[in-house]
Amino acid sequence: MMALGMDEEEAVKEYLLSNQYLKQEMDDFIGQLNIPEAYQQMVRPMLGVSEEFIRLTIDSIKRKYNGYDDFFTYEYQLDGEKRKRLMEIYCE
Repeated sequence: MMALGMDEEEAVKEYLLSNQYLKQEMDDFIGQLNIPEAYQQMVRPMLGVSEEFIRLTIDSIKRKYNGYDDFFTYEYQLDGEKRKRLMEIYCE
């Protein structure tokens, strides 16, 4: 999302919404596996997303790169022109 121009805090908020969007699928998956109820709370964090993990990832990016532009360029070969094109496709 940050590659598409979203600011960091908004991207984190959107990322965390994944738990809500995927809740039914996670419930169905846990049901298919017949995981006893006593263990379900241990399994859920592995299926969802965590603010702690996204913050650790962001911190790692900031330590390794001068900014998100460098990160996207070096890790994904998404230079400014390619990111601009993605924004045209997905944001308009």
